[in-house]
Amino acid sequence: MTALSIKNRALHEQIGRREISLSEFTTFLKELSLFNNKSDREAFWWVGLLYIGAFGDRPPDELEKEFEKLGVWDPSGKEQGAFQQELAGFAKGFSHLEDIRPESAFSKIYQTLEGLRSFAEG
Repeated sequence: MTALSIKNRALHEQIGRREISLSEFTTFLKELSLFNNKSDREAFWWVGLLYIGAFGDRPPDELEKEFEKLGVWDPSGKEQGAFQQELAGFAKGFSHLEDIRPESAFSKIYQTLEGLRSFAEG
């Protein structure tokens, strides 16, 4: 979120204010081509981190479709519920943070960055 606040302020604000749709977020990530040179596992984990931070409150089946569009998840040959199991690991990563839930992680980071920005400008 810090790098995004410098590189693409409008998108940073959309994500922080939760004003961006899943499909818009996916389109943005797809255009960056960040995951093309990563292993399948590494790409999945990076995408997972981004989506849980921005959309942790969305149903897993919606997220799974977006992961498929990015090419970091292929459900063929996997048993039902495999995606949810993979994603559950990310939610555990946020469980020790009392004031940050997965669905609000990027919003909380956004609020903190905006507070620091206001302080620096004031």
